[in-house]
Amino acid sequence: MKRSEFIRAGLLIPLAPVLLPGIPRASAMSITAKEFVEKAGVAGKFEIASSEIVSAKTKNADVKSFAERMIKDHTAAANELKTTAGSKYKVPDALDAKHQKMVDKLSAAGAKQDGEYVKMQVEAHAEAVKLFDTFGQHGDDAALQAFALKTLPTLKDHYAMIKKIAAAQS
Repeated sequence: MKRSEFIRAGLLIPLAPVLLPGIPRASAMSITAKEFVEKAGVAGKFEIASSEIVSAKTKNADVKSFAERMIKDHTAAANELKTTAGSKYKVPDALDAKHQKMVDKLSAAGAKQDGEYVKMQVEAHAEAVKLFDTFGQHGDDAALQAFALKTLPTLKDHYAMIKKIAAAQS
């Protein structure tokens, strides 16, 4: 390789994530255990809160069944997250502003509640799958990585279920 080719190749390395989009960016791999616990904790609380609202009011059997499963599965995951995080990391006690706004919107949705819920759940589960997969592969705490990888198949199952419900509503 000529010196000029070597220099050009060296200049392209920082562009690799842009030029090769299939390769994960370093920033996607740099989530800390503290950030994971915060994001996973809030996400779980959102799943439970939004599902409780919808479960009590929906007339749609598929949505009700899904919401009830979310309450059960995410309550179990939240308890396991607290146990795994222990005193090392703080699991949030409340929703962040973004998720609280979503819960408020869902509460006020009236007749459009099922549609809003399904849309929110599709987005929330896409984000959760990405979060748990990323941390499971690249996390900085072995116990939390194991939790993420153990929980990931359930989240993928939820994601597939809600996408099927969304498709049926379209």
